[in-house]
Amino acid sequence: MKERLIGNGGILTKRQKVNPAQSERVIKVFYTRAERPKYYSVIGKVKAQRYPFISRPYPPPMVMSDLKIQAAAMGADAITNIKARPTKTTADAIVVYKD
Repeated sequence: MKERLIGNGGILTKRQKVNPAQSERVIKVFYTRAERPKYYSVIGKVKAQRYPFISRPYPPPMVMSDLKIQAAAMGADAITNIKARPTKTTADAIVVYKD
């Protein structure tokens, strides 16, 4: 179990123990607007570095896994609005509401 900062609406407020192996499996990824649910609320931003201190980039599955772990720690159901930039990848952590 790792300890991660979590928060409400992107504001980090307390620490919570999270088991990344279990939590990242339940996070859905919506790549396009067509896939995105009709009703949802953004609860925060997640980001992952694409390049560590060495010159080789992290593989894309590792970057996506890091985004999912952060979203799970916030209490999100999914991530959307994924933006891959040269040095980092960002996304919105969302809570999905049923119709």
